[in-house]
Amino acid sequence: MHSSLIATLLAASAIVSTALAGPLYTRQVCGAAPGGNVAQTPLSQPAGITTAADCATQCKGNPSCLSFLFGLVNSADKCMLFSVAAASLPPQTNMVAYDVGCSSIPSVVPTAANPGGLANGGGAANGGSQGNQHQRRQQQGGNGGAQGGATGNNNGGTTQNGANNGGTNNGGATANQGTHANPMNAIPAGNPNPISTPAATSLAACLAACRGNPACVAYTFTSNTCKLF
Repeated sequence: MHSSLIATLLAASAIVSTALAGPLYTRQVCGAAPGGNVAQTPLSQPAGITTAADCATQCKGNPSCLSFLFGLVNSADKCMLFSVAAASLPPQTNMVAYDVGCSSIPSVVPTAANPGGLANGGGAANGGSQGNQHQRRQQQGGNGGAQGGATGNNNGGTTQNGANNGGTNNGGATANQGTHANPMNAIPAGNPNPISTPAATSLAACLAACRGNPACVAYTFTSNTCKLF
């Protein structure tokens, strides 16, 4: 009885020793900043990868790949494959880690507000704030449109009060004074005498006559009379 108890205790001790000697369970990392502290050399850095799901496909196609990092770094998408578990990778700015066995990997193109390309639009390894999930390409197109929407006044022009053409000078004209490149449809300041009164039957013809006269900076067309100034 006593020897049997001793044998049982020895067997249990052997099992515990074996378990402690074996590798510890590593928590799976899926779309989060890794917590390793030892630099790891990537197996490869595939080009042309725009989502974490694409990076996962590259990792699954490499028998040595156990994890990968993905994110927007210096305005470029970056995918890095590793032969160690994601938990062993050190943190990298704007990049999130995934183990190859993660079941849900987003197909979201990263943006400045969501550099990790996370499905919930959250920030990446550097703690970035939450943002929208619009793709970066759409965001860049919207920014281009906004930048191109400057009005004539922003180009140095001033709207001429009472002008018949209702336009805005974009050529740098000052109030009550036009330029030959951008003649104004009004009498200039000081009410000068016209330099010419060419025969013209329309406002457009009067403008054309002004542009054909190197000294003309302004014109009027009233009562079928064209006057150049």
